[in-house]
Amino acid sequence: MDRHYRRWLDEPIPALRGSTPRQAAASRALRPVLIDLLRELENRSERAGQRGGAAYDPAWIRAELGIDEPRVAQDSNSPPPSSAGHLPVDGTVID
Repeated sequence: MDRHYRRWLDEPIPALRGSTPRQAAASRALRPVLIDLLRELENRSERAGQRGGAAYDPAWIRAELGIDEPRVAQDSNSPPPSSAGHLPVDGTVID
């Protein structure tokens, strides 16, 4: 999975308006959207681990992108934090 996410950092993501995560991290307008996307990835991984599935620790992605704000734990019954709709791992927005 590390290889997938290393490539993901430099791929245009639809939810980031076609910007890469690296570009979004440097953008005042897109950084909050990227943070929401990362939170969704973290929450999905946490839920997978709770269900006995393979959990992935994406914490290194925040460090790689220079996003130091702490991850806020979210109740698994809460909706995703994104105001842009549900954000799958590939960044496609599903309303």
